[in-house]
Amino acid sequence: MQERWTQMTAALTNVRADNFLKAWWTSRQGRVQNPQLFARFKELVSSRSAAVEVSRDLLLTSEKYAAFEVADDQLWSRYSEKARERVRNLKLLGAQQAHPVLLSALDKFSVRELERLLHLLEILIVRYQLVGGRRTGRLETASARLAYQIFKEECTTASQAAALVKDIFPNDDEFREDFRTKQETNNQKARYLLMSLEIQARRRANMGTAAAEFDPSKISLTVEHIFPKSPGEDWRDLQNQDPEFADDYTYRLGNLCLLTDVNRALGNKAFDRKKETFAKSGLLLTRSASEFAQWDRIAVENRQERMARLAVTFWRFDS
Repeated sequence: MQERWTQMTAALTNVRADNFLKAWWTSRQGRVQNPQLFARFKELVSSRSAAVEVSRDLLLTSEKYAAFEVADDQLWSRYSEKARERVRNLKLLGAQQAHPVLLSALDKFSVRELERLLHLLEILIVRYQLVGGRRTGRLETASARLAYQIFKEECTTASQAAALVKDIFPNDDEFREDFRTKQETNNQKARYLLMSLEIQARRRANMGTAAAEFDPSKISLTVEHIFPKSPGEDWRDLQNQDPEFADDYTYRLGNLCLLTDVNRALGNKAFDRKKETFAKSGLLLTRSASEFAQWDRIAVENRQERMARLAVTFWRFDS
């Protein structure tokens, strides 16, 4: 047992062990609050045989939990590249509440259903948490209930899982409204949102998902603030006319676009100068910013409204 415990802690080198223990318990026993975990654990493991059994399960499960941090882990070799991409996305989104669900599903779901569940969880986290900004406690409760039902084999497919979280799943109208005013200060999350929207824009235009400047393996895409974070003299007129603009719109998604490293020098140049670069972009959403005569509240809101319509279609789970 000591050897297994040592192996378990080694597997969890890059994650918090207490987060793992809570996720493990939740997947097997249902939701528990952190202060109650140790007492509940002592109640469950009250004999030598129970301790041996639990130590084995903890070791096996710790290796799976560690794989949530590394999409290239051997655990995911059975799954498609799209599934591994969803693992990366969930890590980026900080989806701690999804971990007990995945721990249960890795033991109980087929490969196909696990891949569909990854898709569902990514959509749920985006709609409910990243964009909706709703209470994490309610998400944790629903996720714990789902994890327990999967482990007990009362839920065996991703479609059944979708039905079980329906009460917290923002519908299309709610999601569209949330997205219309979404701000994002984290560059990695902003990049994830913009790249996803670009994919959907290209699908809608029947252009496929790829563009010469859109292959992350070949070129680095960065997030550009059209109205810059540090506006200079070129933006003085807008700031004089609308003193609250910077506070209200700098981090709005409608004010953001993707650029290649080659174009990063745009910085705080005037909108007319930036438009010239945007108009030449192979990225549809970046190019769309060049369609506006001037950059103001109306331009940001109109552009973000278009984004919201794309978002509803991209982050949608078809049962």
